[in-house]
Amino acid sequence: MAEDAQQFTAKTILLVEDDEDTREFLAVAIATETTYHILSMGSGLETLQSLDEVLARRPVLLMLDYQLPAMTALDLYYRLRTITELENVPTIIITADPLDIETRRTFKELNIAVLEKPFDLNELISFIEQVVRPEALTVIDSQGATQE
Repeated sequence: MAEDAQQFTAKTILLVEDDEDTREFLAVAIATETTYHILSMGSGLETLQSLDEVLARRPVLLMLDYQLPAMTALDLYYRLRTITELENVPTIIITADPLDIETRRTFKELNIAVLEKPFDLNELISFIEQVVRPEALTVIDSQGATQE
């Protein structure tokens, strides 16, 4: 019972990644290397169907794989942002796909950080800390571009 209470009061990251191996790796790496708990989902649809659990955990960060089954991370982002409790939660999009200029512009306008695969563990942890603590944010993409 005390563990359940601790789980709901701890800082949680909502991780939505359709590749099971990647999802498991990210969940273990983040849980091992940070103080965050992970709530992981395999798709946007699963996330939307589990909104009660997501809201109960009050995530401090949304970490979304760009190419999800049936929708992109941006589609899911827009859906989640309509929910009052999630409208100001910072977001990291992770992707292995090259993003076109328009998509990058959209992410920049929405203040969404982009982490491109492959990335190393230190880069991942750094991104998480920078996005969760925006006063420390100086670099928001893994290609070294800085943002003001």
